[in-house]
Amino acid sequence: MKKHAGFLLITSLFLLLLSCQSKSPESPEPLWIFRADLPLLFLQNIDEERLGVKSADAFFILDKASGEVLHRYAPPGFGVAGALLEGNRLYYGGSDYYFRCTDVLKQKELWKIRTRSINEEAPLLDERSVYWGSGDSTVY
Repeated sequence: MKKHAGFLLITSLFLLLLSCQSKSPESPEPLWIFRADLPLLFLQNIDEERLGVKSADAFFILDKASGEVLHRYAPPGFGVAGALLEGNRLYYGGSDYYFRCTDVLKQKELWKIRTRSINEEAPLLDERSVYWGSGDSTVY
């Protein structure tokens, strides 16, 4: 189990290094390296200047040029659930049976809905709604 977690961390960090801009095409050295305490689960492009990074326990917004952590958000029940960032709103489900929408810049929960199981799937958005799957075999 520990080897598997270490493999995930190494793989995740490697993927993050590849996503960083190199100084020279001949020498692809990263400009910066970001390391989280727990394995990284996904990266999300926010805009020209910011990168969203989800670890197993928090969501980070990084400056693309420097790698500096602009914001760190570790809400209750975050865990390894799927998440989606749209603007400043982070939609995510958690191990505490809630699906939430938070403003990551203000670190304020906007709303939450209790489901009947763990919410592990990444949500989907359209113009009017957010959809997510839950461990109770339900799409909300």
